[in-house]
Amino acid sequence: SLRIPLRVSFELLCKLSVCSLEPDMVVRRQEALLASRLRMQEELNAQAERYKEKQRQLEEQKRRQKIEMWESMQEGKSYKGNLKLSQQEAESGASTSSAVPKSKPNKKPLRGGGKSEILEVF
Repeated sequence: SLRIPLRVSFELLCKLSVCSLEPDMVVRRQEALLASRLRMQEELNAQAERYKEKQRQLEEQKRRQKIEMWESMQEGKSYKGNLKLSQQEAESGASTSSAVPKSKPNKKPLRGGGKSEILEVF
């Protein structure tokens, strides 16, 4: 392997790195790095807090649904139907769009009122 004398490598290192910089520049760079790390940590903490809050809300929603299912079962009702209704209410309450349901146009029935058309031919 290639060996570089220690004195030469130290001089090269000084030319390429911190040794050639002024001390106040080094201090400013370190302070800037520290400030940047603090900003990133604060953002990470905020993201973690938002995630925890979202998880708390989901757990609370699950708890309410379980209570509703239990109550409906005690009343002898189908809890699956109530669960679907409560999910639809939650979705409709969560959506902010005011979409108006479209009315269905009058369609002809697939079957005629009386006899089949095939039988009418004969």
